[in-house]
Amino acid sequence: MTDVYTEPDTEEPTQKPTQKPTQKPAKPTAKLPYTDSLGKIGDYDFAWISDAMSGSLDGPYLSKDELLGKWKGEFIFDGIWELVYVTIDTDGTVTVQPYKINYGDGWENESGDPSYDFSGSFDVNRVFGDGGYGKIDLYEFIKSGKTQYGIGELKTTSGNKAKVYLVRP
Repeated sequence: MTDVYTEPDTEEPTQKPTQKPTQKPAKPTAKLPYTDSLGKIGDYDFAWISDAMSGSLDGPYLSKDELLGKWKGEFIFDGIWELVYVTIDTDGTVTVQPYKINYGDGWENESGDPSYDFSGSFDVNRVFGDGGYGKIDLYEFIKSGKTQYGIGELKTTSGNKAKVYLVRP
């Protein structure tokens, strides 16, 4: 009697279209605060900036978990104002979704423009990161009353600098 050697099957079986994929998502999707409840960016959402610039805006710092989620943002370049939505994810990624921009002669819609990401990391009351668009440093987050505020800076790859102001209810 002779034994016949057969090689084990090395191919994975093919999936039927009705079966669920066997691979798990690479990154768990955690529910972030304020993901859909911010609404449109309004005319008075950033009226507090003059208080921040004069140093009269104060309150307790936010914890790392309180930084997470979606924010309304305004980037102020030299003579250019850009309204954006900013999302800070659990891994420190900062995603910016353009909304409107004003070059000095009225607002233009940017809501169809693609978003851009900064691979970030956290420090005490701070998140900062790099991406194809440049570098972002959100260095101060506070709560005053029921409103949360963030302040930082953006430096684009072309060398333009902007002050960054974030707010959410």
